[in-house]
Order: sequence, then structure tokens, then C-alpha cells
Amino acid sequence: MTSPVKNQVYTAEILGYSSEGLGIARIHGQVVFVHDAIRGEVCDILIMKVGKSAAFGKAVAWHTVSPHRREPDCPYYRRCGGCAYRHMDYAEELWAKGQRVQDALTRLGGSHVQVEEILGASQPLHYRNKSQYPVSPDGKVGFYRARTHCVTDLTACLIQKPQADAAAGALMEARLEAVPGAEKVFDFGTQSYADPKVGAQIARRAARRQDAAAALARVQAAQHLVGAELSAGCWEQDGKFLLLLGTRKGCWLRTVYREDGPGLWLLDMIRRAACGLPQVPGTSWQHYRDPVPEAVSAPPAAQAEARPAPPKKKRRWLRRVLLLLVALALAALAAGWWFTGGDLTALPQLLRETLHADRLPHSGAKLI
Repeated sequence: MTSPVKNQVYTAEILGYSSEGLGIARIHGQVVFVHDAIRGEVCDILIMKVGKSAAFGKAVAWHTVSPHRREPDCPYYRRCGGCAYRHMDYAEELWAKGQRVQDALTRLGGSHVQVEEILGASQPLHYRNKSQYPVSPDGKVGFYRARTHCVTDLTACLIQKPQADAAAGALMEARLEAVPGAEKVFDFGTQSYADPKVGAQIARRAARRQDAAAALARVQAAQHLVGAELSAGCWEQDGKFLLLLGTRKGCWLRTVYREDGPGLWLLDMIRRAACGLPQVPGTSWQHYRDPVPEAVSAPPAAQAEARPAPPKKKRRWLRRVLLLLVALALAALAAGWWFTGGDLTALPQLLRETLHADRLPHSGAKLI
């Protein structure tokens, strides 16, 4: 029996699921665990690792797509190893979990007990009641990527309890306290946001602005008056929160929905800025003097739709005409070279002989 070869692509059908939610296929008689695959699909599988008893691969193309497939609703899904079923609908997830119990009883335990159909939850989100958050040396808080010790940085999890997300936020805050200069971020001195005099000055500077512009003005005023490295602000409208994180030169902006946890998002923005890490894609930066773009008032998914279409390329007709003239000149030169055998000075004489030069105007000719 020939084993699958690493970095080779094979076509196979997904027969079921492993205990970790990976698709199971058989190639040359050997079991292959496949990422991002659903039972019943026929797909091209790239072999990533070959072991003694099994191989690991990932689906790279699909010949048959399962009706249970869906776009993952978690932005971290393919980078995070915290769960394995976000690429399939809830009905298929229940089947996979029921089959996992059935395999444990029948194939591993030798029992003939038949597992009945699983009763699904009315709300299939936020059900996990235990959370473990690893922290990387560079300050990332989240979950390990599958089969690695690389931490995927995240701010919220769809299957964790909201209390777990809050605990993760507290862990971020505790981690931030160890960052040099973090005391300047929150500024607990007498010239803090709690100072009534400073608060009144901030209010006066933002009094002439409205809505998001007022929030931006407050952040700028707070950063300038207090002297902190960072200043934070928030503006709410219709269930959306515009988060603002001011620096000395400008402001970070991000819009999130209420259910996405604005407080955790703002805390994560502060942590990233204090640690010198890049902000999450979808977070924009601008100078204080610039107005808040209307597109920023929408969450990142809507922001992508609001981006203006790229400008049309200008037609450079002059350049094309010049290139055409140069090409014609070179072609004429090549033809003359071939016609004269390389002696271009003989070209006029050859033309007169060829075209009956006595009929052509020449020096001293008279017009009749």
C-alpha cells in the first residue's frame, strides 16, 4: 500500500469526522484528516503532513460542495484553534457531535448502544462555560492556533460566555500594567479626566461640534490638556459605537456594534497602541484636523462597501501614437536596409530606377 506523499494533491470524498471535527478521507487506504471539509464533499486535498498511521491535509478545491457548508461567522475561525464547526450549519454540527459519541461507544468501547438524535439548543452561541486564555510574550491574549503554540489575538468569542470575554478583557488590562509607560495611558494624577477643571475645559473645546466631530474634539482636547500618551472616547448612534483612541499626532477610529463588545474592543485598541502592535484591520487612522469620514460611522463590513470605486485609468493616446510612429520608422529603416543591401546612400538611385525616375520630379525639372 502506497502512502500519500507530502505536498501532493489528491481527490477524495469526505466520509465523516474525527473527534476534533476534522473531515476524514481515505487515500491509498490510509486515513487522512482534512481541515475545512464537510461530510459528503469531494475535494482536492493537499497533503501537509504524513504520519505512520494517518496523514493531515487541507481542502484546496471542491468538486462537490455540501449543502451544509456556510461562510464562517467568526472572523478568527481559520486562524484560531478554539473551535472546529463554524464552516458548517448547526444541523451538521449536531450530527458530527452525535457521531463522535457513537464512535466512542461502538468503535472504541465495543458497546452496541445506539445514540439517539441530539436535541439542539435554542441559542447555539455563547454556551461554553470554561475558558483558558494563553498570553504570548508580546502581549497577545486569545487562543492557540490549531496544533501550535502561536496565540491568535482576539477580543471576543462567539461560543464563550460573555463573562469569559470580560475576564479576557481584565487579563488584557492586567497585562497592560506591565508595559513601560502604561501609567501615561490612563493618567491617574491630579490632571486626569476626573479633575472638574480639566473636564470643563474639554467640554468647552467640544461645545461647537456635534456627533462624531464632538467626540473627536473631546479626545484631542483630553490628550492635549492631560498630557497623556493616549486618550479614549466613544460616540454611540443607532446601536453602533464609534471608538476613538487619540495619540499626539492623530486618532485611531473603529466602529463596532453593541453585541460585539465595544468596551473590549476599546481596551484592545489601547493595549495594541501601548505595546506598539498594529491595530486590527478595519481600524483607521487620521489627523485631528481631518473630518470624520462618513464611512467610519459604519462597522468594518459596511465600510468596505462604502469605499469609493478606484479611478479609471487615463487613456494615454499620445504615448500610443508616438510608439506607433517609432515602430513605423524602424520598419521603414529596416526595409531600406534590406532593399539596398545595407547601403542606405544608394536608396534614392535605386528608387528612381525602380519607379521610372524620368517621370518623377527632380532637380531642374519644369512643371507643365
